Amino acid sequence: QTSTVRSRNMSLVPILQNIAQLQGLYKEKEAWKTILGNCDSLVYLGGNDEDTFKFMSGLLGKQTIDVRNTSRSFGQTGSGSLSHQKIARDLMTPDEVGNMKRHECLVRIANMPVFKSKKYNSTKHPNWKYLANQETDERWWNYQINPLNQRQENHLEGLRIRDLTFESSLK
Repeated sequence: QTSTVRSRNMSLVPILQNIAQLQGLYKEKEAWKTILGNCDSLVYLGGNDEDTFKFMSGLLGKQTIDVRNTSRSFGQTGSGSLSHQKIARDLMTPDEVGNMKRHECLVRIANMPVFKSKKYNSTKHPNWKYLANQETDERWWNYQINPLNQRQENHLEGLRIRDLTFESSLK
């Protein structure tokens, strides 16, 4: 659970392409909302999913706009009317979220309104030169679970695992 992770002073960074991925994994009682609710930050880089567009539009909230209507008739009296009203409008409609430019993203950080920003061009980062593109690159990182140093590997080289299932001395 994300709340347990956070209580241990650890952070969790879920990376998703769309909301449906999370909904598919955590179907019961809309647990996916709890997971997202426990995340301090959310970055939307764009996508092609209607449900995600609606979700992001809902996170952005509403704005108040003034609407002015003017009408005029050209009959005998030549009457006219002017009306003002304030209405709520989505800050960005789901359609506008879906049509964001490729270099734009939406960012939500805890206790701050969601804002639109430019995506960071990672090729401009000073450590970009240390990244590898494929396994044959000398900078390719090979992560191992419980890696042994060379001396430990040499020590274990001649050993083999013995099946003790039918060992009579153990019964």
